[in-house]
Amino acid sequence: MLAAASVGGRLYAIGGLDMESDATGTVEAFDPQTGTWTAVAPMPTPRNEMGAAVVGGKIYVIGGFCNHVGQLATVEVYDPATNSWATAAPMPTARDCLSVAALGGMVYAAGGDFSGPAVSTVEAYDPQTNT
Repeated sequence: MLAAASVGGRLYAIGGLDMESDATGTVEAFDPQTGTWTAVAPMPTPRNEMGAAVVGGKIYVIGGFCNHVGQLATVEVYDPATNSWATAAPMPTARDCLSVAALGGMVYAAGGDFSGPAVSTVEAYDPQTNT
């Protein structure tokens, strides 16, 4: 399962599984004005079953699952203006199949399970302080 986010009038399809069912870091952007897809910088950490949200024009990709690692606490940030990724502070709780949403400048990660025990934890990430 891939994650999706919209920023700057483009829709981004992030990660997921490749044809061999391995997690991928592939990211593609859809421009509805031209009806075309474009490959952009890949995520540093290949994964699927993660969540994504937008704050301040940047896409925050959180958690997920990588075949050779398991559940992830990883947080990575994509900046469409520079077509680049940065690593942010990890979540305290590794998880996949989570819900992620942005509200009031914060990114919230809620729940998760599938490849491990169910998680009922809700954690908040503050992009201003990287905590």
